[in-house]
Amino acid sequence: MRHRQTEEQQVQSAISQLSSVDPGRLLDAAKILELPNKAYFLYVKQPAVEKAKLLKMVLSNCTIDATSVYPTYRKPFDLIFERVK
Repeated sequence: MRHRQTEEQQVQSAISQLSSVDPGRLLDAAKILELPNKAYFLYVKQPAVEKAKLLKMVLSNCTIDATSVYPTYRKPFDLIFERVK
């Protein structure tokens, strides 16, 4: 429960800081937050070159064992993934 309160405080702090942010950056932030909702559909429909660009944008590294791939997400996608878990 304490962890959730901390996350909520961080989100509130980020929202309050947005009031002083350049409007162009707000548009970028909106696109970043929209991307996780569309990532699967973008990935499936794109040619290999575009798939690679999307993966490079979202992932920083992956580890692989005999049966699974374990992604390491770039910021802010790491926060989004943790929240979804």
